[in-house]
Amino acid sequence: MKKLMLAIAFTFGLLVSFAGNACGIPDSTTHVGALMSVDKEENQFTILDMMLGVPISFIADPQILSDLEGAKGTIQVDFEKQGDQLKAIAVRR
Repeated sequence: MKKLMLAIAFTFGLLVSFAGNACGIPDSTTHVGALMSVDKEENQFTILDMMLGVPISFIADPQILSDLEGAKGTIQVDFEKQGDQLKAIAVRR
């Protein structure tokens, strides 16, 4: 019974967070997640998306990549689609 109640509470928490986070909104241009890596050679960085639970990579200008160097924790990425890639246009810590 405890496991069932815990599962229900967990599911409810996920549903509530989907409603309040841009990542769960179709056609959103914002993702929120933990910074995983910054690759200046490839002009990209990767976050672990909080809502989807999967890594998402963004291409970015050198200034954004420099701003992310050494960053830890959760960031919010505003992006636009460029073909099959996501281009970061702003990042907030």
